[in-house]
Amino acid sequence: VRRLRAEGRRVTALSFMPGHDDAAAQALGADTVLSTRDPQEALDAIAASGFVIGVRLHAVILAAAAGVPFAGVAYDPKVAGFCADAGAPAHPVTPDAEALTAQALARTSPDWEAVAGMRGRARESFGWALTGG
Repeated sequence: VRRLRAEGRRVTALSFMPGHDDAAAQALGADTVLSTRDPQEALDAIAASGFVIGVRLHAVILAAAAGVPFAGVAYDPKVAGFCADAGAPAHPVTPDAEALTAQALARTSPDWEAVAGMRGRARESFGWALTGG
């Protein structure tokens, strides 16, 4: 966060689980902490971002949906799996801060074709679920 801010980037920490993630979000030293359970508010914040570093699965999913470059911090295998499917960087729980910061500054993109394929499969699955097969 310090390096990103030194490079003139504004850093927002998004807490998807108010009361649970807030302390960790505050500890990052971001310019702003947004604590919300509202998916639209989270999507709006992510869509306005230049790059997303997501710890929660929902953060990387929303970044992909919004067309915002992202990297995951894989505290959970679901985050690593989503990033692998999307061709996006995934980092261990204790990431290499320099590598992650470099990706954020460069706005390293996922494989947007892979993301489009994931989007299409999700659309088909939801259509199937809504029509009962």
